[in-house]
Amino acid sequence: MLSETRRTKILEVLKSQGSAEVKNLSEILDVSEATIRRDLNMLERKGLLQRTHGGAISLIQKGTSFEPPYFIHKDRFIKEKQNIGMKALDFISDGDTLIMDASTTTLQIARFLQGKNNLTIITNGVDILNELSDKEGIVVMSTGGNLNKRSISLVGPVAEQFLKEVHADKLFLGISAISLKEGVTAPNIQEAHIKKAMIMAAREIIAVTDSSKFGKVNLFSVAPVSVLHRIITDRKIPEKDRKTLEKKGIKITIV
Repeated sequence: MLSETRRTKILEVLKSQGSAEVKNLSEILDVSEATIRRDLNMLERKGLLQRTHGGAISLIQKGTSFEPPYFIHKDRFIKEKQNIGMKALDFISDGDTLIMDASTTTLQIARFLQGKNNLTIITNGVDILNELSDKEGIVVMSTGGNLNKRSISLVGPVAEQFLKEVHADKLFLGISAISLKEGVTAPNIQEAHIKKAMIMAAREIIAVTDSSKFGKVNLFSVAPVSVLHRIITDRKIPEKDRKTLEKKGIKITIV
């Protein structure tokens, strides 16, 4: 099990139970107690839990939506995200004005972006801004706004107001949860608001997400699935979801 996956599971157990002992976590995750102690110490330094004698307690209130920190989920499903990022290039044309929201999947699009000319890219993703800073043929624009340290993204009224002035060709939208009934949802209100503003600012909405996000629901609504024109995902997308989405007229691109 990757260390990032293990630490996410530790946070999920703590959120569910409120607290846990090292011995219990070691048994649940099938790793040594020494490994669990190192994980707990690292997560405490990040402000995600509080160490106690023999274990830890959660700093995430039970009943709230759990949003894994950026450093934990950045490398989860990395191969799928890379394949999605490469495939997304097929839907980018010279001269496009694009919006890329802050997500670990849209970051892969930015990393593979080459061979395109006269692009304008608007983003609230700090890592995406850094990734595009030395790429030729691209005008890079930041939404501005307040830094969300958990997601390493720019959010808030300044970013939302900026997007109200934008008319983009396409939005590449990262998704943390999508269900047929509840649509696209986000773990916090700021992320939900910025995604809504991006959707309103673009003519074509292309969702980019690995299949693990299907069937999940977060706390705050973003939009119904009907706003999406295309979804680029991996082959593990649930067959029922794929067929239903296609019946709604949404194009599904599998990588």
